[in-house]
Amino acid sequence: MKKIILCLSCFLSAYVINAQIIPVKNSFQADMAKVIADYPNHFKNLVGELLVENPQSTDYISLLSLKDAEECIVTKYSAACKEIVSWQARMLTTENFDEAEKKFRTIYNSLNNLSVSVDASKLIFKAGYEKPEGVKKFTSSFFTR
Repeated sequence: MKKIILCLSCFLSAYVINAQIIPVKNSFQADMAKVIADYPNHFKNLVGELLVENPQSTDYISLLSLKDAEECIVTKYSAACKEIVSWQARMLTTENFDEAEKKFRTIYNSLNNLSVSVDASKLIFKAGYEKPEGVKKFTSSFFTR
């Protein structure tokens, strides 16, 4: 049986500057709002101990770990022109498809319609839900603001 790995990656628009958090419902949402708030800083406040250095990228342990996450990582990519950084959380590794599907839905529900205040603008992250299927190797929902 194939292994199912559920990852959550945070790649946000370059226009997000000085994010401030408005009230959220749970700790997962509050922590994600903190990640979003540090995006303009290239996640500098979240970079912890060096995990692994590759030729094209370097991984660091994230100082902020989401509740129930197996691993949270900040990755810096080699780029000549500008700094490229991503933040990701591995939320579940399992052989059980039903368990993975349930976790995916829970995370989607927590992120869909998440509100974050940026300067005078209110951002609401939205995405359509794509139901995971056992025949697919990968399922994703892309959130936009």
